[in-house]
Amino acid sequence: MNPINALFKALYLLTALFVNNLFINSALSNENPTRIVIDKSKSLVELQTNEFYDVLVPPEPDINARAYILIDANTGVEIASKNPNEKYSPASLTKMLSTYIAEILIDQGKLSFDDIVKVSRKARYSQGSRTFLNEGDEVSVLDILKGVIVQSGNDATVAIAEYIAESESNFVLLMNDVASQIGMRNSNFADSTGINEDITKQYSTAHDLALLSTRVVLDYPETYRLYSIKEFEYNNINQRNRNRLLWQDDSVDGIKTGSFPQAKWFTMASSAKRGDMRLIAIVLGTRNQAERNSESLKLLNYGFNYFTGRKIYNKWDVLQDTTVQVWQGKQQYLNLAVDRDVHITIPKGSEHLVSSVLKLPKHIIAPIKKGEPLGSMELKLNDSIIGKLRLVASMDVEQAGFFRRIWDRIVYFFSYIFNTL
Repeated sequence: MNPINALFKALYLLTALFVNNLFINSALSNENPTRIVIDKSKSLVELQTNEFYDVLVPPEPDINARAYILIDANTGVEIASKNPNEKYSPASLTKMLSTYIAEILIDQGKLSFDDIVKVSRKARYSQGSRTFLNEGDEVSVLDILKGVIVQSGNDATVAIAEYIAESESNFVLLMNDVASQIGMRNSNFADSTGINEDITKQYSTAHDLALLSTRVVLDYPETYRLYSIKEFEYNNINQRNRNRLLWQDDSVDGIKTGSFPQAKWFTMASSAKRGDMRLIAIVLGTRNQAERNSESLKLLNYGFNYFTGRKIYNKWDVLQDTTVQVWQGKQQYLNLAVDRDVHITIPKGSEHLVSSVLKLPKHIIAPIKKGEPLGSMELKLNDSIIGKLRLVASMDVEQAGFFRRIWDRIVYFFSYIFNTL
């Protein structure tokens, strides 16, 4: 197009712009990346497979179990697995969901460690492992939870279920609702303790139990400390934690065991932290206690020996090369940041293969609030994506005065016209 004609066209459009009081802000907003509503719950981790690893990694160890999974709790990356989505009986791993519900209510202020639970007849005569509560006992929520976590007490589990929901059947409805909310899509629960062996009524998967374990470990760290208690005494009866890995490996600090001894069905969820890396292992269907311990530890050691979990950014770290232009603001440029701690899980020795790809808007319009999503970054190992981060405004940017806004609109208008002719 002839430059003179282009100039006349630009002047004509600019006149129309002011006469009709129209500004082409839509052109700016259309260039912003799509804004996705992020889950604001405690854990932001979603489990993902390790199929992106195209670097040499030693094969998974032989694990004598019907199903298992090993994940990095901070990233959700699956390091090893076998039949992770097959449905099996969780046994007493069910109790992790029961205690997680209590933790939610404590965090919301609807339940307190100091609340007093009166033990019912039903709770007193619960079958299976027990804390040895007596009917009519008045016990603090804290001691009830210790009975559930340390002693795997079915009586304590029923007692807290009834206290929260008035009946165990009501509590089961709550369990299934919470399980659905946190993404346990292949699980169903029929009681609060896991004592029901009917696989058609009560079942879960290694994947779902890893997801639940991640929530238990990361969402409420103060309560999670109860899982590392090695023994607890109630009613003059002292019982040791059934998680024997607490004695075998100092890095292990939880979480739960389960079993149907007559059926030779043993389960375990375990977690260990070494340095910045926290792993969670789920083992379902070993033949005895010793085997569930050895196979769980074998998985954990494999993960720590051949993989590394690193924190690469802290929350609100401002990233390099993320400067974007601000229009109609009191400042012209803004750097972007991450709004959470960022971890990666990669095979050891592959750190030099990690790279990043930024996706930034060309410019943004003030006002802007700190934390507002404005861009994204992909983390890659070789050519495979190993993480996606949202980038947010690192600070507030106030809207400029009237004349500065008008000037920015004029400048943008001409740059837009000449860039699209």
